[in-house]
Amino acid sequence: METLMKYPDLSGADSLTVAKAVCQMLSEKLSLDVKLINVKDSALTDYYVVGYGRSSTHVKALAGDVEDTLAASGVFARRREGLDSGDWVLVDFGDVILHVFGKEAREFYRFERLFKQEAFLPIDDVCGNQE
Repeated sequence: METLMKYPDLSGADSLTVAKAVCQMLSEKLSLDVKLINVKDSALTDYYVVGYGRSSTHVKALAGDVEDTLAASGVFARRREGLDSGDWVLVDFGDVILHVFGKEAREFYRFERLFKQEAFLPIDDVCGNQE
């Protein structure tokens, strides 16, 4: 319940505020190496938030906890994929898309290499130092 109190109402928040809240939620749940990527130039969304779990159970828990917390804060998922396997879970919140990878999927897809370095936004103020 403590997490829900930190995010009382995000329903009218801009996409960057929601994305940073997702980063903080992942960090609180001990996601590895949280990244915030600006993809506003794409027609798909404004931001990708990327996190990594230690196991398929952790991957599923990270995605589920973020989805539940955002829903309680007024931001609802439009779609989710990958919860069955837990290798790579994608949760679409509209202007923010969450990607949570397991170790094998991270190594296989190397998702972050698809973006230029300048697309990665600093999030130390939200998440603290990430590994």
